[in-house]
Amino acid sequence: MGAMFHFIFLLIKIAILSSVYALILLIVFSQIKKSKPESWFQKVTADKKGFWLSSWAIIYIMLFFYMFTYWGNHGFGDSAKIPIGNGYLVKNINWTEYAFVENVKTADGKILGMTKFLVLNDKLLGNLNDNFSFYENRFFLLDMNTGELQEFKTKQAFETHNKKNGLPNAIHLKSFNGNYHDYWGGWRFVLLP
Repeated sequence: MGAMFHFIFLLIKIAILSSVYALILLIVFSQIKKSKPESWFQKVTADKKGFWLSSWAIIYIMLFFYMFTYWGNHGFGDSAKIPIGNGYLVKNINWTEYAFVENVKTADGKILGMTKFLVLNDKLLGNLNDNFSFYENRFFLLDMNTGELQEFKTKQAFETHNKKNGLPNAIHLKSFNGNYHDYWGGWRFVLLP
């Protein structure tokens, strides 16, 4: 049910964004038309209402398809996703404190689960914690360029490694909600579906 309401909300948001973007496009093309009266812009914007409607439809379709791409899909309803680069997604279900990266396995063969993490310079740092799994190690560092996963038994080992490599310590790790709002908030929330 939550997914359906979220999907309907996104369809309405895309309609509003398309209206605004089509209007901006009409204004820009009209200004260009004034400086070059016998140009292609003159022909295209001769019927302003038709141009706006055509632009709206094209932009709507583009935003709709963008919503399902790797960079545009932030989940529906009870699921949420953050694209962190190189094809990796941090996922969350039911907005719990637990997040996971499906296509990465820990040393003990479990899905990479965490409650706090940070993405920095193509690296994912975090704690190993999941509601359903008990991990052999406590912290990890995933290099998203190489796919190499380093695990650390203690917080001290994690922070020693990070200090040596110019990375932040464990206190800078954020919850899934904090990372989600940092990524999907701001200009992405306003300008994209």
